[in-house]
Amino acid sequence: MYDEMRKLKGKKDEQSKNKLAHVIEAIAKDAERKYEKVSEELKAMKPDGRKINTQKFWKLKKTICPRKTDPPAAMTDKEGNLLTNKDDIQKRAVEVYKERLKPNAIEEHLKSYEEVENKLCKARLNLTKLNKTDPWTIEDLNNAIKDLDNNKSRDALGHANEIFKCAGSDLKLAVLKFMNHIKKTQTFPEALEYCNITSLRTKRLCPSGSCGSCGSCGSCGSCGFCGSCGSCGSCGTCPK
Repeated sequence: MYDEMRKLKGKKDEQSKNKLAHVIEAIAKDAERKYEKVSEELKAMKPDGRKINTQKFWKLKKTICPRKTDPPAAMTDKEGNLLTNKDDIQKRAVEVYKERLKPNAIEEHLKSYEEVENKLCKARLNLTKLNKTDPWTIEDLNNAIKDLDNNKSRDALGHANEIFKCAGSDLKLAVLKFMNHIKKTQTFPEALEYCNITSLRTKRLCPSGSCGSCGSCGSCGSCGFCGSCGSCGSCGTCPK
């Protein structure tokens, strides 16, 4: 039923929408039946004296929380067809992220507000250029490096956080001069503008699956982060 739901989500015709509604209703009823079954088993599992049926307990635990498995190396296209070829998956991933990172369309009657906001943003940036803090010291750099998390993905240049934590005095001095030059000139190097975007499964799953990828990306707008910047989507970066 879940495969059928994923196939129907990208379709816009009325017949597919009606079929999708029936599938969602069937999934809800199935989930309700499973919940009632688990509730009955829990009630029947009351300890007899000081003993409890551990075999039934662990069997129920496996039913509710099955062992996690790696997600399959596949994606679905806009029509819901399964893609397993590596090149097709890469092309589909590029399409998905281009669509997600595309700026929000501005309605015609709001374009004047967009121009005003852009002018205000430029004015604020010009003011902030005058607000320069003191250059970093080696102690400031060490404190910043100390706060870096371990076991994180490498950056787009292949550098891991642990490299800087184990760095010697020469590398730290080079990084310190590099950061202070950025602070002084307020020019961000183009080499540091690149980043890696990957669809890694996270503990935070999408409750709605509206993006069609079952929340494995962790970037769906219904995760609770929508509008957290306080810009109400006007910046164009809000996932909603």
